[in-house]
Amino acid sequence: MEQKGFITHESRGRVFVFKPLISRKTIDHRSVKALLSQNFGGSAAGLLVNLLEASPVEKQELDELEAYIREYRKKNEVSESDRE
Repeated sequence: MEQKGFITHESRGRVFVFKPLISRKTIDHRSVKALLSQNFGGSAAGLLVNLLEASPVEKQELDELEAYIREYRKKNEVSESDRE
């Protein structure tokens, strides 16, 4: 992981102390991108459908997902109209 640039270390006597070089959010994003690529052909919808079918999802979580999707659309519609 050190060679990939994810962590670094320093020696303190006979002990190595490791420190992250990238954030948890960056690691999460890279992990999801790899999962999408390897298992779902890059399809976020495919991943979401599998998540929903794999186990029960509570109404509150579905409401949160719907709100997030609405917010995402709103934010990206503004970005797309800025490009035109």
